[in-house]
Amino acid sequence: MSVKLIHEDETDVALKVLNILLDIREQEDTFYLWQYSQNLKQIIPEFLQREPCKTTEILCEKLQQAIELDDLKEKYDYSSIWKPAIEEHTQNMEDRDAKNLLVSLIRDGLETLAKCNSEVFEECFKLLSNYKYSIFRRIELHLMRNFPELLRDEIIKVFSDKTVFEDIHLWHEYYHLLMTQFSKLPQDIKDKILSWIGEKEESSQLRYLSAIKDDIPPKWKKIWNKLVAKYGEPEHPDFHFYTESFVGSTSPLTSDEMKKMSSKEIIDYLKNWNPPKGIFKPSREGLGRVLREVVSERPSEFVKVCEDFKDLPTVYIYYLLDGFREAVKKEYKIEWKPIIQFCKDVLLSLPEESYTIEEDGYYNLKSVKGAIADLLEEGLKSKNLSPPYELKDTIWKIIVTLLQDDEPSLEYEEKYGGDNMDPVTLSLNTVRGKAMHTLIQYALWCARCLNLSESKDKMVPEVKKKLEEMLNPDIEPTLTVRAVYGLYLPALIYLNRNWTKNNLQKIFPRGGKYRELWRSAWEIYILHSKFYDDVYQILRSEYENAINKLQSPKISVKAKHRLSEHIVIAYLRGLEDLEEESLIKQFFEKAEPKVRGHAIWFCGQVLRESANKKLSEKIIERLKDLYEWRLEVAKGNDAIEELKWFGLWFINNQNQINKSWMISRLNETLEVTNGVIEFASEIVERLEDYLGEYCLEVLKILNLLVKADNQDWFLISSKETIKKLLIHTTETCSVEEIKDSINETISNLVRKGYHEFSNLYIK
Repeated sequence: MSVKLIHEDETDVALKVLNILLDIREQEDTFYLWQYSQNLKQIIPEFLQREPCKTTEILCEKLQQAIELDDLKEKYDYSSIWKPAIEEHTQNMEDRDAKNLLVSLIRDGLETLAKCNSEVFEECFKLLSNYKYSIFRRIELHLMRNFPELLRDEIIKVFSDKTVFEDIHLWHEYYHLLMTQFSKLPQDIKDKILSWIGEKEESSQLRYLSAIKDDIPPKWKKIWNKLVAKYGEPEHPDFHFYTESFVGSTSPLTSDEMKKMSSKEIIDYLKNWNPPKGIFKPSREGLGRVLREVVSERPSEFVKVCEDFKDLPTVYIYYLLDGFREAVKKEYKIEWKPIIQFCKDVLLSLPEESYTIEEDGYYNLKSVKGAIADLLEEGLKSKNLSPPYELKDTIWKIIVTLLQDDEPSLEYEEKYGGDNMDPVTLSLNTVRGKAMHTLIQYALWCARCLNLSESKDKMVPEVKKKLEEMLNPDIEPTLTVRAVYGLYLPALIYLNRNWTKNNLQKIFPRGGKYRELWRSAWEIYILHSKFYDDVYQILRSEYENAINKLQSPKISVKAKHRLSEHIVIAYLRGLEDLEEESLIKQFFEKAEPKVRGHAIWFCGQVLRESANKKLSEKIIERLKDLYEWRLEVAKGNDAIEELKWFGLWFINNQNQINKSWMISRLNETLEVTNGVIEFASEIVERLEDYLGEYCLEVLKILNLLVKADNQDWFLISSKETIKKLLIHTTETCSVEEIKDSINETISNLVRKGYHEFSNLYIK
């Protein structure tokens, strides 16, 4: 729309719209940044072509505004951190925030101007000096470097100014300008710069001289050579901080080289190779990664020689086991008996605190135990390649041994848990946590092997005993292990419904000192489990307990949202009704407005996902009953956070719910929310489908949307659609019937500055 305005020579209005479009938000979410980026990329080139100086000024204003949102207490913008180089450079992050996007646009726009209109470029360049932050000085230096013939006077001024010479915040661009322009400077300025360099410490002298090393006089050449001999030539001298893009450890053998070797040759190499010192040198870890790849492709060969790995550093044992795990995942057939025996022997033979060599990092018995647990879990859950049942006793002994590991402890959780890792993530990164996952897979494996699919009790006795033991907080107090119970709750119900029901109060313990254990099990369950009718019925009291905790700030927003989804599904499936004691009633009475809003949003998602299949009449009626109840109950400001999500219902309804009900409820919703609704632009696009039968209702909805406060984006993006809809209304409906409504809508648009609508008035 703004581009159209500027093409129609409505320059002032177009620039006003541009100013609104590029306004900076304090909180940037992914969608906002994407939308902001699209606006920049699509419209700025057009504006720069027609109004270069005013557009540049708007972009600079927005950049300064974005910087000031950081609440800086001093004049520095720290742009060398968030934009290390003004030019495109690997040290820069992607343009993932408004500041970076604006810098790139200003840079590209001015570079384009410099190439096609030097006079206008120079005028726009001068505007940069009106802004105080160093990022603007850096853009100036960058442009001087690229267009020195246009900015010769400015270059002379820069190199005559000692404050610029010493400003570390300008270093990258100053360095490159110095490197390209030093030889072209007047001799007196060259001498001045060299004298300033002479006042610096040797390390700083080395950096400055590296920029001009090919153009310095003999005296300084000697100083340069002396400094290089003493310190070495600096790497990346144009950056104060340079991030190496180094990933992982390196190997002395490539994958192709190791694949040409036999398993025996590989073992001999592993025994005899010693890593050189240095953090970027080949290491045992790097060699182990290559070993894992080879083992995963040739598992049968390595099964035969796995005993020979016992005397090797534990880093190789770890990657051997992980290679077997990868092979199972790829569904390569392997012989399990030697592997299971090897795992058992390793657990018994390696001392608990054994580290191989300092360079191998954390590859001690802990990491090997974790690899054993991961391998067994992968094998036990495999439908076609799982171990034979006769290995059951040995596998069980290994699992029990792993479950006795002291990691994680409460101290471990305090150090690594909390905001760092949630309990279920900790369970995937600790020995006892991994062993709990393996334990559940062992139980399911036993049930499959014994063909217990029809039995009510599919949980073998040793699993029951161990699960009950670890439900005792005095024996197992960690949130990590408790989270695994929540994660696999549907599996526990499948294995033994009665056992699970009888142990629910232990899995979800209540009371002050067990509050965190309850939260750990509950949050993992609700976040990771699909909705099952039978599971819901068993856990109904826990759902009710969770609803009673909805006001707790300790319960995560994601868990509250997932709870709302489960409650809505239970209602739609007829497990709850809109009666006084129902859980859906309790949920809406106790949930915060935004959580209630998520429930309404989720109903809209149900409509979207059913676009290709007809919802049953029962579900349609339940959706309608639910929303009519919420419309009746929701009042005041809180209603907006909840009811605004009806917009998703409206745009996702593919004739599942009849038009009469939809248009009527949309009207009522907008009256309650004062026109505020999500997806307003999409709603306007859909309104045309309703014109034939519901002309007055459409105009009323349109007027409510237009009058709403704080919906500038909607009006800007939907202006053409609104105009088209108004014109179509006059062609479709009786003029006398719609005259007052359409004129009221037009008046509201004109009051908001959209004067072009005035020619649509009906007299």
